[in-house]
Amino acid sequence: MGRKFRSDKFQPVKRRLIGAEDGLMKPDLPRVLKHVLENYALPLGGDHGVAHWARVLENGMRLTAETNADADVVSLFAVLHDSRRQNSE
Repeated sequence: MGRKFRSDKFQPVKRRLIGAEDGLMKPDLPRVLKHVLENYALPLGGDHGVAHWARVLENGMRLTAETNADADVVSLFAVLHDSRRQNSE
C-alpha cells in the first residue's frame, strides 16, 4: 500500500505584493503590449497583427461579461496569443 497524502501538511503560500489589495498583482498591459510590438516579427497590419488582436480583445471582453471570465487573462490572451508567430500560416 502507498503512503497516504496528508493535505494538511501542504498549505498554499500566500504572498503579499506591494500595492496589491487582494495579494494579486494586476498585469501591466501597456508594458506587455509595448514589448510585443517591439518584438513582433510579422507586419503589424497583417492578418495576425494589431487589428486582429483588437478583435480578439473585443470578443473576449463580450464573453467575459457573459461568463465571468477573468478580464486580465482575456486581455493578456488577446495581446499574446499571436505574439511569437513567425509566419502567417
